[in-house]
Amino acid sequence: MIRTLTVPDVLLLDADELLEKGEVVQASEKYYKAVEEGSVEKIKSRLKDFKRELEYLLSQI
Repeated sequence: MIRTLTVPDVLLLDADELLEKGEVVQASEKYYKAVEEGSVEKIKSRLKDFKRELEYLLSQI
């Protein structure tokens, strides 16, 4: 099965490459951005779930 890479995945791969080259500052910036992007994706996912649940509950009224 082929897995699609997310933005955080790509940023982590880039950061790993930078770290291997010894570019510590640039790598840490990429790691930070990966965590930031991952958090945003998780929040968006949770909001979609919440919206679906709320719509379901409202339809039961």
